Amino acid sequence: MKQYNIFGEIDVLDIDEGEFFVKKNLTERETKKIEVMNHLQKKGSITVLEAQNIFKVENLSNIIGKFRKQGLAIETKKKKNKQTKYVLL
Repeated sequence: MKQYNIFGEIDVLDIDEGEFFVKKNLTERETKKIEVMNHLQKKGSITVLEAQNIFKVENLSNIIGKFRKQGLAIETKKKKNKQTKYVLL
């Protein structure tokens, strides 16, 4: 499994059984990034509606943009119901 450090230079994340474990107190925003990344790694994709309902993320495109800047390959797809879906490649 690919391992990602979504905070760039901050080296505080370990992976155990596919989950991120945090070794310090993080902000709510940082925690939501980790939750979204865990979901992407487990399921392979996430929709805007899933992010809102499961993690209370209001701006998923912002989080995805930050992941892309860090070098993650994430594709944007539009579902038939015009729901945006992000797929981890």
